[in-house]
Parts: sequence; C-alpha cells; structure tokens
Amino acid sequence: MSIMVYELATGAGVSRRRFRCHPNRARDPRGRTDKYKEQAVKTLERIVLIDDDTMDNTYHTLVLRKAAVAREIIAFTDPAQALDYLKSAPAVDLIFLDLNMPRMTGFEFATALGKLPAARQAPVIMLTASPSDEDRARAGQHPEIRDYLSKPLTQKGVRQMLERLFAEA
Repeated sequence: MSIMVYELATGAGVSRRRFRCHPNRARDPRGRTDKYKEQAVKTLERIVLIDDDTMDNTYHTLVLRKAAVAREIIAFTDPAQALDYLKSAPAVDLIFLDLNMPRMTGFEFATALGKLPAARQAPVIMLTASPSDEDRARAGQHPEIRDYLSKPLTQKGVRQMLERLFAEA
C-alpha cells in the first residue's frame, strides 16, 4: 500500500486529500475519479453566462461553482444587458453564450462583442442545444467564438474545454 495525493477542487480553493490505496490504482479508493484530479485547473476571475432560459443559467452556474473554475459567475437572460455590462465591467475571462435567444442571437451578440475595444473582449464559448452542423460550422468561422459545446454543461466538459482553451493561449 502507498499513499496517493489527490487535489479536490472546492469553492474555497484546492484542498489536498490523502488516501491509502494500491500502487497500481491511481484513483480515489472509493472510485470517485471524476471529482479528483492530479492537476488543478486554472481558476478564472470572472465568467459570464448568457442564456434566455433562467433554469439553464441556474444549472450552469451550479456546475461552474462545483467545478471551482471561477471566483465570480454572472448570469444574464438578456444579451443586450450583458453587452452593457461588458462595456463597463471589470475584465471578464470567459463568456458562455446560448445560440438561440429571442432578442439577439448568439452570433449577433458575438459580432457586437467584437466591436468592443480589445480590453473588453473575452473568449466566447457557444453553449447550445442546437444539433445543427451548420451552426457548428458557422461558429467555427466566427472570430470571437473559440469553442462550441452542447448543453448541458458538465464539470468534466468544463475542465476539458478550459485545458484546450488555455493550452492554445
């Protein structure tokens, strides 16, 4: 038996837990591998969620908090209000954006975001329930949209996306 050290991301930061386990078993002995990881994911200062569905915003806020990837998560149901916030708010590290919204589509929002000064821009992740290959291709061609994820957001998906996104930077 040996002692393996795992880091558990919590809302208060990263705490270390020690477990006795067999040397060939590189995971939590209770089998909870998805909550434990060997490296801490970069913690962002501020994430903005933009979705016209309040239930989706609530759920995705909970997922992001559990994943402990940001100190502050701000949700908007109106993309125009989100744009106003981004014009005057402190820097935002990441934006999750729904595609299909009634007042302004995700693509229209991303285009308007691109017109803001560079200091006010943040990477946009399209988070949508749309299964359309056309939407995915259009998002891939849009300069402000860095990734395209399907709803619902998961902790594992968030971590993988952040690793991809910040490995590029």
